[in-house]
Amino acid sequence: MARVPNEDEFKKMKLSTIYKRFQDNIEETISWCRANGLLAREATCETCGAVCVEGRARDRLDGRVWRCPEKDCRRRINIRKGSFFDGSHLHLWQAICFTYFWSTDCGRSRGVSKEQIMWEVEIGSEQTIVDWKQFCREV
Repeated sequence: MARVPNEDEFKKMKLSTIYKRFQDNIEETISWCRANGLLAREATCETCGAVCVEGRARDRLDGRVWRCPEKDCRRRINIRKGSFFDGSHLHLWQAICFTYFWSTDCGRSRGVSKEQIMWEVEIGSEQTIVDWKQFCREV
């Protein structure tokens, strides 16, 4: 299993390398996102104010949630809450790859087509590409 790159390595990477290193390593991807301020390192329960702990969740896209440790609460919070990825239905590696396309202007009119982005990042909906392009413009 490949190690997720640090910031200096990331700046020098090609899309194919990003894809290979992030796609199959969710724990390291989450760790890298946290180290780079893209995901929270901790969470507080909105219901009772307790400090949450991270736990596994098979029913979540990332396989992780914040869990309230209080027996009377047990609230679960998406690890993406309040982050750049909040509300996205893409895997983290897909969002990172798509952001790479956007940030390097690969999606401009003479650059990579929507169809090519869909194929490269394994996204099955053209509307998702349109939505992400709009979202990235607003950020």
